[in-house]
Amino acid sequence: MKVDPERQELLNDVLAEGEPPGFREEVLSTMLAEVHHRNWQRQRNRRLMAGACVVVGLVLASIFFRGAKDGRDGQTEPFLVHSQPLTRTMVVATQPQAIGKVHTTSDRFVVVRTQPGDRLFETIGDEKLLALLAGRPAVLVHHGPVDKELILLNSQEVGW
Repeated sequence: MKVDPERQELLNDVLAEGEPPGFREEVLSTMLAEVHHRNWQRQRNRRLMAGACVVVGLVLASIFFRGAKDGRDGQTEPFLVHSQPLTRTMVVATQPQAIGKVHTTSDRFVVVRTQPGDRLFETIGDEKLLALLAGRPAVLVHHGPVDKELILLNSQEVGW
């Protein structure tokens, strides 16, 4: 970008009329001080980050190497088997004819017949359930399409 020297001189003249003496040097020194401060902060942050990385690396290395060393010291040989004979109390044995024969007669048996599970309960609707309460105060709360909860408002009256 070319700078027109005449315009630059005009701009310098206009700005020079409104500024106090030493303003330009003060602004320049403040700007340089700010630049130096930012550079110092960047260098400090880089050093801190490098130091933190070194510390984290040392911690991880010490954990890794200590864990591997501790695992080897406490283990025994994996293919070595230690065995010992069992005591008499640990052995279970059966004896033939330990229980005598049981003699029964057919008149002591009672035949019990059961029904299939689908006939044990009758599914009723909400209206029939509330009708069984005979006008007692109750609320039927729907928690979902299938889940329902019956809340009796005065449980002392029902006797539960």
